[in-house]
Amino acid sequence: GRATRYTKWIRFYDAYIGKTNGLGLAAWGKGLHYILKHWEDSAYFHPRQKGRVDIFTQYSGSGDPAGDVQRIQSRLLNPLESEFGMDISIHLKLDYDGLMHKRYVQTQSIAFSVDPGLDMFRRGHPKSRDFKPCSVKLELDATDRLCRIRALGDVV
Repeated sequence: GRATRYTKWIRFYDAYIGKTNGLGLAAWGKGLHYILKHWEDSAYFHPRQKGRVDIFTQYSGSGDPAGDVQRIQSRLLNPLESEFGMDISIHLKLDYDGLMHKRYVQTQSIAFSVDPGLDMFRRGHPKSRDFKPCSVKLELDATDRLCRIRALGDVV
């Protein structure tokens, strides 16, 4: 609650969103929805009043990057934008140095890593709140790394 209470934006960094046999995007989206709902329910500055979400992910080097972004936008982000009434942007990055290996969530006041990532719920019923074993760690020294990720070249 404290991590999102006073923030006006949230950034997610994950190199592997939607990469697990086609099921990963739905699982990752479920974790994203959980965090956005928590933000909406506990925020001092209501996210619908210019709240912003940025997602940074890595280009795998194969396939159609514009098609990947369109798939993520239409299947995941557009429905969440409609539900929560906020801007959600995806940034597909070229990461040759492995900066995006860890998964991070960042707000205006804090950054923490989430392992194994936002696909934190067990498979099963879509409304299930059964968490996988997961580690959340406060990352006091992540600011420089996250700035470097945002500065990476965009694919599309």
